[in-house]
Amino acid sequence: MKVLMSLDQFANRCGHFFNCNLTEGFEDVPDVNNGYNCNHPDCGDKEDGIGCCRTDTCPLAYPADGLICQCSGMQCSECGDEDCECDDNLMVVEIDDQDFDARHMTRVIEEG
Repeated sequence: MKVLMSLDQFANRCGHFFNCNLTEGFEDVPDVNNGYNCNHPDCGDKEDGIGCCRTDTCPLAYPADGLICQCSGMQCSECGDEDCECDDNLMVVEIDDQDFDARHMTRVIEEG
């Protein structure tokens, strides 16, 4: 199923996010993107060989737009507009049904 979740929530579960200042074994790795580091080989933007964990560079999920947010019941002044950025930190993530947790994510209801 597709769900909306915040970048922080996704980072906690993806397995590639790390903060070199807080994660044991990464102390000698450069601190990029304010600690939002990614070690996925396909991560888009890299600094000093380390990926930046952001919605627009993630190889495992993608940023939500106004159409996705509208389908999910979010309300903002520009919902429904493809260029709307309801929340720059919302990501669309594919998960197994049993992993759904309504406290931290919202189902994406696809039209059609």
